[in-house]
This record gives sequence, structure tokens and C-alpha cells, in this order.
Amino acid sequence: VFILMALLPMLVHLPILLGLNIPTRAHFSYGVLLSALFILQIYTVKPLFKILPLLLSLAIIIVSIYYIAIFFDACHRQTNADIRRANTIVERIREKSPAIEEPIYFHIVGQKKFNVEGWAMQWEQPFNSAWANYSIFQHFTDLQFKGLSGSHVKVDMDYIAKHYSKIKAYPAKESIITHGNHVFLFLDASTIMHRIQKRKLINKMPQRKVLDTDKYDIFVDNNILFYQKYHCTEVDKNRGFFLRIYPKKGTAPIKGKRIYPFQNWDFRFYLFGVKVDNTCKIAIPLPKYPISRIYTGQFNRANQIAWEVNYTIP
Repeated sequence: VFILMALLPMLVHLPILLGLNIPTRAHFSYGVLLSALFILQIYTVKPLFKILPLLLSLAIIIVSIYYIAIFFDACHRQTNADIRRANTIVERIREKSPAIEEPIYFHIVGQKKFNVEGWAMQWEQPFNSAWANYSIFQHFTDLQFKGLSGSHVKVDMDYIAKHYSKIKAYPAKESIITHGNHVFLFLDASTIMHRIQKRKLINKMPQRKVLDTDKYDIFVDNNILFYQKYHCTEVDKNRGFFLRIYPKKGTAPIKGKRIYPFQNWDFRFYLFGVKVDNTCKIAIPLPKYPISRIYTGQFNRANQIAWEVNYTIP
């Protein structure tokens, strides 16, 4: 019981340190539990040991004050750091679009670790809670900010992937993208850079006549494996793809790594594909070593092969 009561204050205050938004009412149960335990001890222990509940309660209060002091100080420093970052971001928005109209529809993409100032652990992150994500821009900066709806985020992300070639994570200058009065802040740029690279590969697809069949056309050009299908349906997009790559026999190790005689590169459409003008297009960069053939196709709902192609590399 003594160990449990010593650990309870840690468990209660730990979510605050992690940046989670815990409602005040959630602490009531903790207070009721302590009160009930205190009353129980008062009425059950022998008169000689009645001093123990008082000492235990005092110890719990001291431990709670200690944790509150530490966590409040850490959260105070983190909040100040977030406010400075928010105002720095506002200044960069003004640099990119001096005449930007308000309200500004704002969206934060991804997450990134920053130490709390003076704190050794890396649990805290910038704009880590729902409050800090957007309310901090509304209440601690001088621009009028609003959140973006999911449909607008999708449209704008497609626009960014189509019109930008390089985006870096905050605090790089390329981490803030403006599109009209829509503003995106990229704390993590890996997802959008993957989409940009995917579009670059798709644009390298040579002009070919697309056959109107129940399977994709498969061909290789400039060491990129392309898939094309006319009248592409949602079923064609949602089915899983299997891809087996067979290197040429006797391929020497590359940078000391052995090249296995069989490579499994199964994938889903959204990773490498886009749908353009009712045509599904997929582009996958192939490995640098010589390849003899490719075996690929799609699974159906029963996880059986819906169609397959054996493609020999010319």
C-alpha cells in the first residue's frame, strides 16, 4: 500500500508531462480514493498506529507538491518555447505572403521532437496537444487562424505534391507552404516528399497505348517498373499487388551486401500509384543490379491470384 501511494502522484501527473490534455474532473477520482483510504485507515487501525495515516497523507501531499513543481516548471518552459515558435512561424508566413488575407486556414502536418528547455528527457514535442496545435496560434499571435477541413487538406496536399519539388521539415524555410490563404506547416516532411517523388516517377512514364483488359499493362523503362490500366475501378486500386524480382544469376554483392536470388516487393496502390483521367498509373524504381525477370499481379478478396504477368527484362 505504501509503494502504491508513493507511485500514485507520479501516475497522476505523468500525462501532463507527456503533453496530454487531462480534464480536471479526472483528478476527482484520485482525490476521492485518497480520502476514502484515509478514512478507512482512521477507523480500522489501532489507536497506537493512528498517526500512520496522518504521516502517509502528509507524505503524499509533499510528493504531489514536488511533482507539480517540477512538471509545472517544465510545462511553463515548453509553453513559452511553443509561443516563440508560433510567432516565428507567423513572421515566416508574412515573408512568404505579405498580403495574405485573413482568416488564415492553417494545418500542421506530422510531429517532431524538441527537448523542453532545461529538461533532459525528449517526451515533450512542439505543438503536442490539441490546445497547442491551433489555439496557440489563435491566442498568442496577431493573425486570425482557423483550422482546415479534411476535404480541403486533401485538395491542398495534392496541389503541393504537384507544384513543389522539395519540402523540408520545420525549422527549415521550406517547411511552410502557402496556397492562397491556406497555410501548411510541415513538422515532418517524409509523407509529402514521398508523394512528390511518386509524381516525379509517374511523369517519367512514356506514352503508350493502354490496352482495355482486366489486368494492368506492365513495362520497364529507364530502370522504372510501370503499370497502366484504362477504365480503372476502385477494385483495381484496392487489391493488393504482389511483385517478385529475380536478379540475374551470379550478380555480385553491392557494397558488401549479398543479392538474394528472390526479392519480395509486395505493395499497395496508394504507395506508388495515382489515378489520372480514369487511368491508373504506378511507377516503382527498380534496384540498380541486373534483373532477369519480374513476376507480378494482384490478389482478389479471397487472397488468391486475380491476374499475373511474367515479364522478362529485355
